[in-house]
Amino acid sequence: KVDGEEYNDSRFRWDWHALPGVTEELRTDPTPRPSDSNLFSTSHFAGTTSNGQYGFAAFRYASEDPYTSAAADKGYFFVKDYALALGNDVRRERNTDGSDAESIITTVDQAAWDSVLTYRLDGAAADTVILNGSTVDTSLEITGPSWFHQDRIGYVILADPVILANGELFADHIVNVLLRAGDAVIDSDPGDTDDGHVFHIAIDHGTAPDGTGVQGRYAYVAVPNVAAADMPSVMTDLLNNLETINTNVVQGHRYSDGTLVLVQLAFHSAGTASFADGLTVAADKPALVQLQAMGSSWNISVQDPTHHADETAIAASDTFEHILLQGASQITVEINRRLSPGVYMYDTQGPNARFVAGQTVDVAVNGDDTSRVTVNLPDALDSFDYEYREEFYAGMPAVVNVP
Repeated sequence: KVDGEEYNDSRFRWDWHALPGVTEELRTDPTPRPSDSNLFSTSHFAGTTSNGQYGFAAFRYASEDPYTSAAADKGYFFVKDYALALGNDVRRERNTDGSDAESIITTVDQAAWDSVLTYRLDGAAADTVILNGSTVDTSLEITGPSWFHQDRIGYVILADPVILANGELFADHIVNVLLRAGDAVIDSDPGDTDDGHVFHIAIDHGTAPDGTGVQGRYAYVAVPNVAAADMPSVMTDLLNNLETINTNVVQGHRYSDGTLVLVQLAFHSAGTASFADGLTVAADKPALVQLQAMGSSWNISVQDPTHHADETAIAASDTFEHILLQGASQITVEINRRLSPGVYMYDTQGPNARFVAGQTVDVAVNGDDTSRVTVNLPDALDSFDYEYREEFYAGMPAVVNVP
């Protein structure tokens, strides 16, 4: 939100199959109202980490509910004044008989259409402007970074660089953007008398994405409180200073503009992220890792997005509870930068920040000047120190400054 009115009235004209940020099938049938099936996701991967200034979230979207069709790894990364959204392994999981399959889409936004809609595709020299209130129903093929703007909010679609073969575009590098507005947006509640207009912008993954290729991923940036005239400079900043990684192992980015250096990485499994400046960051298990340069120190934030869950025990339990794995909860992160060895303490998050025994981050340096950062997180061994609420603290990030 910028002016606070983007969704107040527009939700009465919404297509409720296409909520902002959601990756799902663009169905046209009535959405079920009660959650009679009482089915959810079986994935425990969901977390956030933050140092109080910057932060991000990541999760595995999936559901056993028979009405849902899609699954995806999704992350939202907040840097500078931007919100970067990355998706990978987008796939159709259900309703695969093909009898009435609609596209799986990722909705970038669906909001009140209060001003002209402006966009510039693939580095074009001029803008395209559509007056608000028009009826728009089109699919745009994007072969390079492009931007859209409406009512002080900009949207940058980060398409892959174009690859040509004999003068033809490889289909794997074409991003299809669905643009609907006005009467083309299906009103999920036509009985409502509201006559306002909404616009809908979405990334179209096709009817049967399988998690691979350009249809199996997306990358876009939401930019609040900007004018359309600002968007070319925003695009230049992102292209020059933002480097993204978007695989089924790790999603994230490195942003560096000479003032801010920020790295945010969601490891869905053990793996390594490598950047053009030579920086490498590795994690030994699923983890959310954030690094921010702070003068002569690195501010390091690490969180366990699995919450040290004993998935087998939770699945077998007939009560709604979080059960921790036995043993210590540790995440080891390796960074090819020489950090100052030592033991660093961190406080609990929340209104009563305090140090609890065992809340430490141990830093050691390998012979190749790669630093090994071992983060000790809350677990069942700490039950007394956490007053037997260790499950509650299991998803808490550890935040330290390391010279």
